[in-house]
Amino acid sequence: MEFAYGEQFADTIQRELAGTRYACTALEELSRGSSNYTFEGILTTPLDDGTAQVVVKHTQDHRAASPEVFMPPSRCLVEKESLEVLTTLPPTPGPCIVRAPKLLYFIPKSNTQVLEFLPDSVDLKYYMLKHFSAPNDASKKPLCDALGHSIGTWLRSFHQWATLPGQNVLRDIAETNKAVQKHHCERFYERLVDIIADYPSILEEERGILETIRDEEVAALRNPDQLQVVHGDFWTGKYGSPTMDLGRMIAELYQIYFFMGIKEARWLITAIINGYGHIDDKFAFRTAVHIGARMINFGTLAGDLVPETRLQRGIRMGREMIVHARREDRGWFEAGDLACLFAGRD
Repeated sequence: MEFAYGEQFADTIQRELAGTRYACTALEELSRGSSNYTFEGILTTPLDDGTAQVVVKHTQDHRAASPEVFMPPSRCLVEKESLEVLTTLPPTPGPCIVRAPKLLYFIPKSNTQVLEFLPDSVDLKYYMLKHFSAPNDASKKPLCDALGHSIGTWLRSFHQWATLPGQNVLRDIAETNKAVQKHHCERFYERLVDIIADYPSILEEERGILETIRDEEVAALRNPDQLQVVHGDFWTGKYGSPTMDLGRMIAELYQIYFFMGIKEARWLITAIINGYGHIDDKFAFRTAVHIGARMINFGTLAGDLVPETRLQRGIRMGREMIVHARREDRGWFEAGDLACLFAGRD
């Protein structure tokens, strides 16, 4: 099915914003996000602080990238309420500031959010692809260290903050986001077993392990006591485990290194782990399982961007990560690309 471009909603959104403080003279689609339609709005009248642009995020009853996939629009309310609560989480100090954008206005009738516009902001993957090249550039290591450490520190502070007694409201909000949680589980964990049929020579031998991981994630989804609020690719209102959260982030970067040869991604991974702080072996092995699951699933997300031979190498690597993590084979990891998960402790 063709991508449902967001322009078709722009006129309606502009009419809804007319007469409000956030009326816009124009809406320009910013990106084709996977779940929502996102625009840059040019304000008819700048705000008191001089702000002339905002981000307008519109939610429909489907994924923007896959209109045939139903997702309840109520997820927008979950995001809105989560962002309101997140204003109480202080930004991480340091050379790179990490914080959530501010929610400025909300239209419940159309599931439309007006957010703070951060003109120089980009997602981490885009930044890596734009600014780092395949050859190792040693001059960029300090930048990777500072950026990664700030991200890791913020993520750890978020995980700790989200478990405090005062964040019961946030946990209640995230727990209601069951449709998105179910979609994520199906996409990355139930799919693990389905992929065996596509690559039997690589995965069939480990079917038992992959089925166990799938069953564990499905069971966890049914038991909120095993979960907590996580940031989840900077999507608000997610429920999961800290190991899933950290593993998801590391996997995104590791894929850039493994499939695209951008070696600086490994520096960033190490810095994120260092910024996150102490983790024990159990936490590290479970994080590695989530990284491996993402590696195996990469082909379902990358389409034709990666040659088949390289894709199969990635699936093998994901398999090895999962197998050695389940065996708690620390030596295998210490000799490989993810040694940083076990560094600094005996």
